[in-house]
Amino acid sequence: MRYSISMWDVLMRALRHPFDYAPVINRRTLVLQEIVQESEDIFSFIFKPKSPLRWKAGQHGIFMFPIGKGKCASGKSWRAFSIASSHHEGVIRISTIIKKEPSDFKKNLLALKPGDTLIMHGPFGEFHTSKKICRIVGIAGGIGITPFRALAKDIASGVIAETKLTLIYSAVGTYTYKEELEALAKHPSIQIIYTQTPDEVNAELSRLTQMHGNSASYFISGSPGMINAIRQTLKKEGIRHIVNDPFRGY
Repeated sequence: MRYSISMWDVLMRALRHPFDYAPVINRRTLVLQEIVQESEDIFSFIFKPKSPLRWKAGQHGIFMFPIGKGKCASGKSWRAFSIASSHHEGVIRISTIIKKEPSDFKKNLLALKPGDTLIMHGPFGEFHTSKKICRIVGIAGGIGITPFRALAKDIASGVIAETKLTLIYSAVGTYTYKEELEALAKHPSIQIIYTQTPDEVNAELSRLTQMHGNSASYFISGSPGMINAIRQTLKKEGIRHIVNDPFRGY
């Protein structure tokens, strides 16, 4: 998932969550391993860090091209993406929508060849679990599934074995990573509910809030409109622990 992000956003978040945002100053070089076309317009880019790198499942990074490469005639020369891979996989995986007429940044991203490099600042952000969180109710819209792939991988591998995940995944047409997700959902701590409409999402969310209330943490990843609507719904239900990706847009 890609975000529209400003350094002011990062600064404000860093003041409230200093430990989660301090790693934004770290600069890492990533080497492209492969590009995977997940569907007609969704692509995954898989990178190997040049040096050892740790992150918490669900975090994201700021990505840019090395100086002199990947110039953008218009728009920003960097983007923030969720990391869709778990640390134990040993690679940084990002996935994004690339339409027929993409931005200069995405054109350059799609033009990368194995062995080419990309720069990442981070990983950082508070979209991750901890030992204090025993249950997550997740709501993913479209390509907002990316951080949940990493979370599910960590749960299934035992990295965060104490956490249970119930995920409402809403998409129209293609469910990205569906084959992988269905395999992960065989784990007793992971349940995935596929939906297509806002009404279906709201029905499942109402059922889960009644079932778990404030004994669960609610993680939201998707478009700004979806995030705002679900936050308001959860607040009306008296839900206190709500976490969402802090930056707007894809």
